[in-house]
Amino acid sequence: MTAPELLRRAADTIEQRGVQYDTAGKSQERSMPRICELFGEATGRQMTIAEGYQFLIALKTARLETAPDHVDSYVDRLAYQALKDEHELGGIK
Repeated sequence: MTAPELLRRAADTIEQRGVQYDTAGKSQERSMPRICELFGEATGRQMTIAEGYQFLIALKTARLETAPDHVDSYVDRLAYQALKDEHELGGIK
């Protein structure tokens, strides 16, 4: 699979999840703020949105260490990185 194919697949995944899980009527799924809120309630430590995405990137990286041929993990990792970058660039909150 080529880099452009991986990037397109990651973009498609983000868009599909937007349709699937959108709660604001914008076809955008951005649940990381709520995930961080729940994490804080459970642990007493507030995780930032960037840290939440970094955690998911680490999860996918760890999974790839044991299943390096699992293309979906590469796609998911790219998608999480893009969402983290979007957040850091001041995109959707």
